[in-house]
Amino acid sequence: MKRFMCALLGSLFLLSATICAQENGSYVNLSSVDGLIDGKIPVSTGQDIVFHFEYHNGDPTNKAKGITNGFELSATGGATWVGSYDYEFSFDPSTNFDLIWSQTTYSWDGSGADTVGFGGSVIMGPGLPPGYSGPGVTITVNFGVNPAFDGEIFCIDSCFYPPSGRWVWAYGSSVVSFPPDWDGPHCYDLFELPYLPPTWVNPTLSYTGDHCDLLVVEFEATDDETPTLTFSNEGSIGTVTGTGPTTCVFTYQPTLADVGASPTAVLGVTDGLGPIVTTVMGINVTNQRPVFTSGLWTTTVIGMGNTGCAPSLVTDDVDCDPSVASIMSVVPTPDGNVSITDNSDGTYEVRFATTEADGGVLYEVTVEVTDGGPGRPHSTGPIFFDVIPVEPFEVQIEKTHNTLQGMHEIVDVIQTKGGEMMGGFDFMIAYDASALIFQAALPGDLHTVCGWEYFNYRYGPNGNCGNACPSGILEVVAIAETNNGPNHPLCLSLTPPVVIFSLDFLVSDDRTLECMYVPIRFFWTNCTDNSIAYHPADDPLSAVQGVSRYVVDYDLIGHIEDPN
Repeated sequence: MKRFMCALLGSLFLLSATICAQENGSYVNLSSVDGLIDGKIPVSTGQDIVFHFEYHNGDPTNKAKGITNGFELSATGGATWVGSYDYEFSFDPSTNFDLIWSQTTYSWDGSGADTVGFGGSVIMGPGLPPGYSGPGVTITVNFGVNPAFDGEIFCIDSCFYPPSGRWVWAYGSSVVSFPPDWDGPHCYDLFELPYLPPTWVNPTLSYTGDHCDLLVVEFEATDDETPTLTFSNEGSIGTVTGTGPTTCVFTYQPTLADVGASPTAVLGVTDGLGPIVTTVMGINVTNQRPVFTSGLWTTTVIGMGNTGCAPSLVTDDVDCDPSVASIMSVVPTPDGNVSITDNSDGTYEVRFATTEADGGVLYEVTVEVTDGGPGRPHSTGPIFFDVIPVEPFEVQIEKTHNTLQGMHEIVDVIQTKGGEMMGGFDFMIAYDASALIFQAALPGDLHTVCGWEYFNYRYGPNGNCGNACPSGILEVVAIAETNNGPNHPLCLSLTPPVVIFSLDFLVSDDRTLECMYVPIRFFWTNCTDNSIAYHPADDPLSAVQGVSRYVVDYDLIGHIEDPN
């Protein structure tokens, strides 16, 4: 192997040093090499090979006042390289060697043999501290991608260079120089590493998720040659972001348009030495259809010529889409108009504005709710309108709130619907006597405005309900016309809503009842209870007694009574 002598500025040492055999245990050694594969230098990857040298001052009491160490780089067979050099001392050598610190090359063209020398000298600086043992200098070479160098040998050895570039360290006032030990030369085979592209590690090939959810999938790749990989998005959707040397994450926010479209994500990875390697992930984007949660299969009774409103349709779309409800069909086709209104809170109202021509028919209205996604994912169901020749009576007991204990509370009984002329009524009402103390029944608008002629009430059980009697019960009876000669009421009916009578209760001051709900309900001891006498519009001279058809709690969806 051809050797070149190293050259360093003669001004490094202002001494005529006495050279002695190394006797204080100082040495320079190669501590590690970055980039080797199986102890060899690859010449097909283009990666840096970094040699790390350590310096050890074996004198525990004296600093090395001057150091000079040269290194020679050479290769067989005309192999060439690109080189660089630096230091990695735990201190700044230009400060420790305050007279001069130099890093000098003799030849540095990457051909034949290259030489680099490191040296320094002190005036007052700490030099190489006593007992120092740690990192020193580094030399880096890169053979590029040159498979032709396969089989050649590369070496690094110590080197002597004139005029004063000896492999020595100087100590003490007498400037005695010792050659530190060297563990070289170090030689390495050059070899062509067959190119292996990076590979994906168990990539996700398919993914299913709702279009409202952000799609996030992690990917990993591996490469035997390059520790850090570059990831890219080779597809038309989503974003690919590197999260580590060999990992990345794919993110994508689907939309309704992706449902059923089967979009794909294409991710790429490269080690910079070869082509991009891709992996494809198929994406199945789903959509949860909206549904009706309540309001279907209800029947609303309307007197012909009036407008009726069905109980609210309540919808729910479990994902992020707004839903839209509409009417699909009305069977049979009415003369009047059926419409639907969005309440903007997930509920809808269906109204039927009837005409007299719609009377006597049960109509089935099919409603639909959809979120507008591909294929119109939807839910459907029926509601019914029973249009009768007249509007039936509807009577409600008022529900009061924030009732004060120990005070009177007036509860109205209200006629809210009814298209016939009322001639009288008989209502049976139950309540909790431990919470409410009945005081009196008060006549309503039919007596004060129309001048009905009879109003009376009684309270307390009458024995007809046995052990099932509620603790509080009362009966209220009213008649529009009595047999009293020429006296007659001014009218039989008023346009609803009408307060037909009121109930005066004294509310218990028992504090254990605070914030409790105390129901007041219709009650039956026989089928004639809670009945209304009226004159049919088609036969005003006759009188008919009407009994209850539907009875529900105040919320319209709670307790259902069956009076028959």
